[in-house]
Amino acid sequence: MSSASDLRSAIENTLGYQLIGAFIAAAMYGVTVLQTYIYWIRFAKKDSRKLRSLVIFIWGIDTVCSALVCASLYKNLVQDWGVLDSLESVPVTFALENGFTCFVTVVVQCFFAHRVWLVSGKQSKIIPVVIAIFALVGFGGGCALTARMFITNLNLQVVETDVFINNACIVDQTAAAACDILITLSLYYYLNLGRRKDSLTRRADSVLQSLVIYFISRGILTTVFQILAVATYAGLRSQQLWIIWQVCLSKAYVNSLLAILNAREYLSKTLNGPDNMHTISELRFDCGPATNSTGITGSSHATGGAAIELGTGSQNDQGDQEKEIKFSNPTPPKSQSSFSRV
Repeated sequence: MSSASDLRSAIENTLGYQLIGAFIAAAMYGVTVLQTYIYWIRFAKKDSRKLRSLVIFIWGIDTVCSALVCASLYKNLVQDWGVLDSLESVPVTFALENGFTCFVTVVVQCFFAHRVWLVSGKQSKIIPVVIAIFALVGFGGGCALTARMFITNLNLQVVETDVFINNACIVDQTAAAACDILITLSLYYYLNLGRRKDSLTRRADSVLQSLVIYFISRGILTTVFQILAVATYAGLRSQQLWIIWQVCLSKAYVNSLLAILNAREYLSKTLNGPDNMHTISELRFDCGPATNSTGITGSSHATGGAAIELGTGSQNDQGDQEKEIKFSNPTPPKSQSSFSRV
């Protein structure tokens, strides 16, 4: 470094952005832990083994990502403090974190691709396949990017100027953003299609509106993070501003999934309000003998609490059959609302 100002600028453009990103990521990881805890105490005994395993798995991967970010900071701020050459290399732990983030991203996106298929009444296969293709393309680009960083010996200057890394990053982030946009638009279309075609009670319609808002919010969150990551990498690469968004990506995806799962209790209470004029039996988003073109059916029966299913069936269901966003009337013993197993 030729002067103190150059050194200060180098630290701000590397360690400064890493530290800011780590602070934001730590806060988001705290939300992840809270959401995982809420899920576990409310739904662990109700949900299927597959869904519980998925939640534990993505929480574990996100924990690994957080640990790798902390390890990267420790190396730069403690082990290599004062070693200026360390600012010219990418920590191994940071490169690994990128790989784990890509893995979390594709898992969550494929989960929602399956939800799109179920919400469509299992009628649409092309859209979920396209979503899965975008997710896998993004995953492939992320894996190629991670591998290339190791091939270049984690040299920061090479990472910032290498054409292959630049293209792989653009493919990764762009495909992932396109996948999130397609997921959001598909869920919005099918949920609103059900609202237009079916005669629903006021509360059931309110629940569908809430689902639409949840899915749109989820899509906006992840898409914005992906776009910011690719835009800052392509436009402000030398400043490493992209690191802020990169280290938060896994948390955005994990929290988007956990928020949808944990929202089921609120939606169930909304459906079971005291002024509910009609009870709902078999209002489901899946393929069945009594479904219509959107996979939604509705009818009125005896009074009782309505319930919502969003997942892969109860742990007591034979064969772990897939069920998705289902409103049912289990007729609870008391007026208290019940939440059906998923």
